[in-house]
Amino acid sequence: RQRQMCIRDSFKAILESVNNDKNRIELASQVIYIAAQNGHTAVVTALLENGAEINKANNGFTPLYTAATEGYKDVVKTLLQNGATTSFLGIRVGNKECKEYIKKVKKCHQQLKRIVSGLDKNPSCLSRVSSEVTLEDFLNDMDQDIKDAVLNMQDSGGNILAHAVRNNKAEEYKILKESGAKDDITVRYKSKGFTYKRSMTE
Repeated sequence: RQRQMCIRDSFKAILESVNNDKNRIELASQVIYIAAQNGHTAVVTALLENGAEINKANNGFTPLYTAATEGYKDVVKTLLQNGATTSFLGIRVGNKECKEYIKKVKKCHQQLKRIVSGLDKNPSCLSRVSSEVTLEDFLNDMDQDIKDAVLNMQDSGGNILAHAVRNNKAEEYKILKESGAKDDITVRYKSKGFTYKRSMTE
């Protein structure tokens, strides 16, 4: 871990020495794939803080795909919790533990979308059985590392806040945001998200 921190600090110093924001983001976006491929969670976090494009592919593979294939679960968690998309992941992830984690996150994310839309009152993702499950019940039942990923990962439609925006679910939007969903991801993914965000939170 100490070695990772040294590497992180070195990358941060390099990035901070780049005066142009565009060049700094481009550099961070190029390096994040290598950091994910080698399991450097702290470096991945530092690169994301400096604007790295989380879903930028290298030879067709995203940082999430390569981290999952190499079995770096902590990197996988970090990427999903910061808006990585599973849309291009495919089914060829070789590491069983990472594959099962991503599978559970995707399943809970799909069920969360149905709850936000009002289509699912008893999702199978929950550990307990109930006749009717509220959005709060669903979120409170999840382990924190699963919940953080579910709230901020992206699929082809963006993250869960983008889904609430499209369905005009103001109360659900507020609950999701208070639970840890990051609205800056929505703004980056859907330009109209900012208009909805303002109207829902003012």
